[in-house]
Amino acid sequence: RLSNLVRRRPSSHLQTLGRMRVDPISHRAWIDGTELSLSAREFDLLAYLMSIPGRAVSKQELLDEVWNEHYADANLVEVSMVGLRRKLGAGVVETVRNVGYRIASGDQ
Repeated sequence: RLSNLVRRRPSSHLQTLGRMRVDPISHRAWIDGTELSLSAREFDLLAYLMSIPGRAVSKQELLDEVWNEHYADANLVEVSMVGLRRKLGAGVVETVRNVGYRIASGDQ
């Protein structure tokens, strides 16, 4: 998973979006300069969403891209998203009704 994320962003390994920064190489993330304590899955979710800012993605796409499992239950995404949202704060990850999720592209 990590190598796929890095391959998508060959020009720089550090991803920045608004107040957030993610470094897929060191597996570290920051918001407002404060390092986040994320599980491996939460980190992968954040890194994937930041690699496609503003684009809505379905739970199935997240399962395919982050979990690399086509057969897994969509509840896995929901549970991981709850933890990620709790750590990022309100308004960072948006729910797109009848589609899935997207990371807000502005300065949250």
